[in-house]
Amino acid sequence: MPNEIITLQLGRYANYVGTHWWNIQESAFAYQDGDELSESDPDAMFREGETLRGETTFTPRLVLVDTKDSLATLPSQGSLYNEESYGEEDAHYLWDNGVDVHQSKALPKNQFLQDLQKEELQAPTNGFQNGHSSNCSSDPKSYAFEKVVSTWSDYKRIHYHPRTTILIDSNPVDKSKLESFHFGYEEAKTGTVLNEIEESVRFFAEECDALQGFHILCNMDDAFGGMACSVSEYINDEFGRNICACFPVLHPPSPLANVSKLRNRSLSNLLTLEGLLETSGFVVPLSVCQELFKSKAKSFPHLIYNAQLEYHTSAVLAASLECMTRAYRSRSRRSSVSDIVVNMVSGSRKLLELSSSLPLPYDHISHECFADFLCDYSDSMFYHSLTPYTSAASPVVKTFSQNVSLMGLTSLEFVTPAHLTEQSALHQCSNPTAMIKMYMKERFQNSQCSVTVVEEAMKTLTPYPQIFSECVQFDGSITTMKKPSKFSDQYTEFLLNGNSSTTSSEKQLQNGHGDKASPNSVSSVPMMTVLEASTSVGQLLKQSYEQGIMLRKWHARLGNSDTESHLDETLEKLQTLERDYQVCTEFSDDDSSD
Repeated sequence: MPNEIITLQLGRYANYVGTHWWNIQESAFAYQDGDELSESDPDAMFREGETLRGETTFTPRLVLVDTKDSLATLPSQGSLYNEESYGEEDAHYLWDNGVDVHQSKALPKNQFLQDLQKEELQAPTNGFQNGHSSNCSSDPKSYAFEKVVSTWSDYKRIHYHPRTTILIDSNPVDKSKLESFHFGYEEAKTGTVLNEIEESVRFFAEECDALQGFHILCNMDDAFGGMACSVSEYINDEFGRNICACFPVLHPPSPLANVSKLRNRSLSNLLTLEGLLETSGFVVPLSVCQELFKSKAKSFPHLIYNAQLEYHTSAVLAASLECMTRAYRSRSRRSSVSDIVVNMVSGSRKLLELSSSLPLPYDHISHECFADFLCDYSDSMFYHSLTPYTSAASPVVKTFSQNVSLMGLTSLEFVTPAHLTEQSALHQCSNPTAMIKMYMKERFQNSQCSVTVVEEAMKTLTPYPQIFSECVQFDGSITTMKKPSKFSDQYTEFLLNGNSSTTSSEKQLQNGHGDKASPNSVSSVPMMTVLEASTSVGQLLKQSYEQGIMLRKWHARLGNSDTESHLDETLEKLQTLERDYQVCTEFSDDDSSD
């Protein structure tokens, strides 16, 4: 069975999401003898190496690209293999001659990074280096991440390999270019960036025994989207089709963004989506935005988050990625990235939708077992889409295949008490996989469904933001005895509706710990994700096409013939793909009538 995955992260927001994702994975590692092993196979996305001192290292199989200022206080080549981490007595391992050092003044580290550094220096030498213990994570509020995080490296827990980080210049003169899809695409084609990416990818690929595929996390709305399209083309040519899973991510834009920046953003969204669909195995756009070309964010049950904080919104996407990818990363897995493609992609229809329930609104007081919970949602949804414009709740949506991942429920939750076994077919089923398949089949007839069930809950230890409502307890259990009538409480809705007035409630929300936030530090939560192939994404394609028509008129007025020509080609492909999904709907309707 293919095992290893190489991940690429391109752009600031993609690295925000990726940093949370690596932190979540590392929090489940077993460092001490007797620690319970995670059900996730760490070898899928991490690699084992060795320092010059012979110490074993465990670092992500990762290539990331960002601007130079994104690292802030951290060295670009990491700290596992540099001389400073060994001390003067070990300097002969690296160089025994004199060295002249010229360096700029180091920026001060925040308290969280200082505590991690202290932990590492005080830890006993055991021949193994990777992440850090959770001692510095006992009081998440003391770090005030919402105030001190200015880039993703401000909350990075684990070490990266020196081959991981590729930095590009971000001087004020060229910074505007980073908003352009075409600049990123051409820079990757003609500049040195793609060469560096190729070298790092080859380095990690040559270490793999059985490479199963690639993850590409990329910004969707700027130059890194164009760069991702170039990288996807390279992977397609070098390693073959159907092994690249693309996750373009989109952060809600600032309400103060000017018109020119919003047009560049919209153009990049459009071209990135079409470019990735051309060469990847499948594409799953992710965002807390309700729509691809507007800034209004979604609200979620039991989450209180600041939609303008990248540190918050990226955490929601990262947890969902962690849960979804367990299907081909668990120790007992029976699938791979290419299997997802085979089972969920048909022809050119590579665009998929991801929905998430973070946390799973499973109320132990109201529900005696998981079958009770599912029956309560026989006519409504307990998971919500993270793909803009899509909604599985729409009655006109036709779902063809689904990949469900459930985390955080023990086998006892699926055992129905004797006095309830006659209530429904779900109550008579004690096998978790069979129960979920039965539920999905009742909701989505003629849909193929594969299920992954993991007892291990989603870890939300520091530096994961405490964005959970007061209903969520330390272990992720829900205490309310009734389902919320709306997608979130009034405080979250107040923030997400974009009201510009500043009240005490909004101020509390901005630091992530308002009156309605959880009084406990939530360490783990149960959750579920559903990856779907359905006609729901046709709405995203339709809106993209309509936005493209407007952009084409604008560029024609400005005389930008190159952009106009590129848009013509893109619009034709998007319109053809949208018609493919319409044909699917009509064909499915004919089948059902027969």
